Amino acid sequence: MAKATAACSLFITLGLVVLAGLAWTPVRTSAADGTGLKQGQRIALIVLDNAQPRAALAVDDLTGFLQRSLKAVVRRYPGTVSLKELDEDACLLFGPAGPDLNRLAREAGVTLETQSLGPETCLIKSASVTGKPVVFLTGKTLTGACYAAYSFLENELGIGFFIDGDGSPSSSPCDWGAWSARSASSNGT
Repeated sequence: MAKATAACSLFITLGLVVLAGLAWTPVRTSAADGTGLKQGQRIALIVLDNAQPRAALAVDDLTGFLQRSLKAVVRRYPGTVSLKELDEDACLLFGPAGPDLNRLAREAGVTLETQSLGPETCLIKSASVTGKPVVFLTGKTLTGACYAAYSFLENELGIGFFIDGDGSPSSSPCDWGAWSARSASSNGT
């Protein structure tokens, strides 16, 4: 009887783990032009706000992990830059909602609904500008933008953050064109 109870508990636990994994799977749609990021490409990282230490850390982590896991060449730009004037192969935008984010979203032809987000909710959305992938990592607040950066690193690039050190997969390609609007929150709101 004890073995049957233990087996039943194991199956229930495995079922819950599978359901939890499905709940955190990002929504993917077919890419408009199939663009993605390949190993060794040049990436523009547009930083809208890194004045606070946690934002500076998120930007440093984005830069470092893109360089290590994809061997990408990352160049940082301020939020005042225009997407169309960048020479890089792909673009990441990091920062909270604001005038610069709205201007850059208009340039990319997307709408970012950040006003309805909670203070810790992130939004990750992809677009394409002149055939180059552009990914917005944002939120209503800087906290939401930081969550978006780490969610992107973990869910798209496979970076693991562990107590005994970070885990970086070996140079795997990443399809940025498949990202759709996605919101997630640490506190369930």
